[in-house]
Amino acid sequence: ATSIGNVRWRGPVPRSEVGRWYRGADVFLFPTHSDGFGMTQVEALGWGTPVIASRQCGDVVVDGVCGLVLGAVTADHIIGALRTCLADPRLLEVFSSAARASVRRFAADQVLQSLIQAIGSLDTDQANA
Repeated sequence: ATSIGNVRWRGPVPRSEVGRWYRGADVFLFPTHSDGFGMTQVEALGWGTPVIASRQCGDVVVDGVCGLVLGAVTADHIIGALRTCLADPRLLEVFSSAARASVRRFAADQVLQSLIQAIGSLDTDQANA
């Protein structure tokens, strides 16, 4: 791991250690430019770790509820989001408390229910056409 102050960058870790890293993090930063849906942000939220993410990684982070969504993937926006968290450390506690509940919509039973509803609406749309 590379460290600067209390910030650590870590490369790949074995799957068996992933939870330990999420639990030990104050925030998970995911500033992707093109990841259509980053499963890592769902994992982080599932461990109660707030996420700072870009708009290019699916509709996972609820801005201001379980983390922050960057306006753009730039150094200034990333620094701004991190400064927001540093200015009010209680904010991360609020985000962490909401993280597990917000990620519930990605649980297998919830995704299945959403698919069933979507398919049902297609049948209704076909009948009305």
